[in-house]
Amino acid sequence: DRRLVRFARRRFGARAAYRRLDLEVLPGPELLPGAPFDAVVAMQALRGAPDVEAAIGRIATLVADGGSLFSAVAPIGLPEGLQSARAADPSGNHFYAWYWQALLESAFEEVRLVRLLPPPGSYPDFSLRAPSQLDPADFPAEEIEAEALREGPALSLLLVAEAPRGR
Repeated sequence: DRRLVRFARRRFGARAAYRRLDLEVLPGPELLPGAPFDAVVAMQALRGAPDVEAAIGRIATLVADGGSLFSAVAPIGLPEGLQSARAADPSGNHFYAWYWQALLESAFEEVRLVRLLPPPGSYPDFSLRAPSQLDPADFPAEEIEAEALREGPALSLLLVAEAPRGR
């Protein structure tokens, strides 16, 4: 999303770059100018990777020591949520939050889960094409343990992985 890049450039200056890469033929850091990177953002990208473990391993090579991977996935904590996600998108990778966490822990030393909640008193309809009138600051986010998703819904689950293994 180019809006994310514009935001990052306002915040971080010219150091922010946008590259669209294929997870199956992801080049190594030696072939990408500026790599390894302080931050790699893969929003909903892992869901479509044919080989998730290999994709995570390739992404980890692009994250600098002290850098982070930010990836959003569906916040699945209950069997009904898993069944619903798989019915809506049979070809996607839909896993429980704790499985995503374990996959990332195979390539990173530290993995944190952050649950994005709807603004109090509303539940946004993301299928609408019109721009949202909601302020991003109205969406509470909280760091959680994977098991917390058994207790209640969330809009999205942000996985924050740091310290790539093997360095």
